Amino acid sequence: MKKYTYSQKIVFLIKSESLLHHAKNLSRASSTLRKCFADQFGDAGGLNRFPISGGICEHWPEWAKNEVIQSVHEYQSTLDESLKYWIDCGRRVYTWRKLKDSIL
Repeated sequence: MKKYTYSQKIVFLIKSESLLHHAKNLSRASSTLRKCFADQFGDAGGLNRFPISGGICEHWPEWAKNEVIQSVHEYQSTLDESLKYWIDCGRRVYTWRKLKDSIL
């Protein structure tokens, strides 16, 4: 494990939390995108409106499915980057999860 200075660790903490806030915005954007496509192309209805993993429907056009999948991947990679910064500054995963739950 690489050693970081105190100020580098503080910057990592700030970046980690900032990325969690960005992930929250990406999650909202993904939800809005799914809703727009569901309004335009239809959904499966009920509790399982988007039956395919990633929140899409099989009958949507490929470009629409790809956009939703890309937004979900961006959300996940933002969470991964946030966790990486958190761990790099010497913090534990369970404290990051608590922070993530409080933000998301």
